[in-house]
Amino acid sequence: MPGETRNRLPLPTLLWASVAFVAGLVVRLYFVSSHGSWDTEYWKAWASETANAGVTQAYGGPDAVPPGDFMPQLLAQKPRHRVLFRGRDFPIDYPPLGLAAWGASWRFFTSKPRPYRGAEAENLAVKFPAVLGDALAVGVLLWAFRSNPRAAATLAALYWIFPVTWVSSAILGFFDGFVPPFLLVSLLLVPASPALAGAAFAVTCLIKPTAAVALPVLYLGARRQDWVRITAGGALVTALVFLPYLVAGTFETAFIQIARLFSQDRLSGGYANPWWLLGHAVTVAAGKAEWSDPIDYVRRDSIALPLGLMGFVAAGLVALWILRQASRITTPRAAVYVSALLLFAWGVLTIGVHDNHNHPLFLLLVATGLGTPFLRGFAFAAATSTLLGSVCLHGLGRYYGPQWRTVLPIADSVARLRMAAGFDLTLLLGLVNWALLAVALWRLKPTLESLEKEP
Repeated sequence: MPGETRNRLPLPTLLWASVAFVAGLVVRLYFVSSHGSWDTEYWKAWASETANAGVTQAYGGPDAVPPGDFMPQLLAQKPRHRVLFRGRDFPIDYPPLGLAAWGASWRFFTSKPRPYRGAEAENLAVKFPAVLGDALAVGVLLWAFRSNPRAAATLAALYWIFPVTWVSSAILGFFDGFVPPFLLVSLLLVPASPALAGAAFAVTCLIKPTAAVALPVLYLGARRQDWVRITAGGALVTALVFLPYLVAGTFETAFIQIARLFSQDRLSGGYANPWWLLGHAVTVAAGKAEWSDPIDYVRRDSIALPLGLMGFVAAGLVALWILRQASRITTPRAAVYVSALLLFAWGVLTIGVHDNHNHPLFLLLVATGLGTPFLRGFAFAAATSTLLGSVCLHGLGRYYGPQWRTVLPIADSVARLRMAAGFDLTLLLGLVNWALLAVALWRLKPTLESLEKEP
């Protein structure tokens, strides 16, 4: 980052970083054609539909929303268009640029004979954007810390090799790995080019809107006169992306489908937070499970309270306090840390968050430079908790065929990890994530002060 003294890359750093990059590449290439989590079946349907029908028709054609059906479909009072794929129909709700990435990957990897064929090619097609995101994140870190080659190589290698990245992308196939580099670039661009920062942030949200949690930080780190430029850059990109839908007559159905992302039916989508624990408590209290049983998904209407509003208010109050404490930050490192903390608070305090949704957290923490023992400990603990949460719910994914016979014993062992202690490990992880957030909030002021002082 600007202001850091230049130095040469020491040979030991070069060697271990090279080993880490090679190891990370090998493990990604090995697992990228596996079937991943069950969620990849949805993404195959979306990718195929986008590749075949086109991105402006993927949410449904102009007749998918008959006259008078816009509000009933938006409010889920009438059925929405669904994607038909191999005898099953799937809801579709990711934003346009996410679908475009999957559609392009699907066309490339499944249209011609390549090293991977059939099911393996389809698995690769839906995983490739996330794996590409891992590589792009490495590039962004090398660029961000370019004036300090040792830090750049160390941080990039750490991100590339830490299991929270490649387990999510190459093994389980979660799309969230594609998001972090775009989010980080948007935050780093604010001081030099506010309009480009706004444009990059809009791209990020149009890939996956969970990044919108960090929106206040763009304005927090900018001069007042640059606020208009940030807004204009984001608005321009958004308009350009949705203009083809208006021309094709499919904007209404696109809006309805994407809005589905903001209406969660579950207390927790699997992220280990207090809502995950509350859902388990409700199930136990109803006599449907014991405390030592695996935690199941629970619908929000199981409790006659406005839980969505309660979670939103709680997260909003914490976010306001964080932003107040960070009102005087001036450095990119402080900005990315505040963004990471907002993302973490959103994951812990709001309902419906899935175990993979706060994946950008780790890249943002790494981009702080990890210059203090607290930052290193917090980043390691948060990344490990996220990793364990996903592994407990999804294991190491699915493996079909004799080529995976060496992996199956390992996958079976990992699948037993969740209940190995005699109770659901995610119960403990929910408490860990709550404690991590509390500690991070308690340490916010000294952490920001240290990030502001670092060159």
